[in-house]
Amino acid sequence: VDTMLDTMQELRAAGAEAMEFNDQVRVVAQTSFAAGIDGILISGAEVTSPYVIDVIGDPATLASALSFPSGPTSQFEGDDATVEVEQLDDVRIDSVRPPTG
Repeated sequence: VDTMLDTMQELRAAGAEAMEFNDQVRVVAQTSFAAGIDGILISGAEVTSPYVIDVIGDPATLASALSFPSGPTSQFEGDDATVEVEQLDDVRIDSVRPPTG
């Protein structure tokens, strides 16, 4: 969970405009992350692996935010996870966060 949170912070710092996990959960500033039974709880919704994070922003900047020494990619690989970064010309994020309150 900590590595996933670090990843979100790095992507935000690199200018991510929008993020979504597994076509299910949109990530916003108030999004919470916790360990789930079979995966990660993201704002209460359990998301299971493989984790796919769609991000809108400058592809080269976002990719470099993940691959610096001791950055998110090396942290995941240190936990025996495989990381694949794809730079796409078109990314759609369709999930919405319901309004609060």
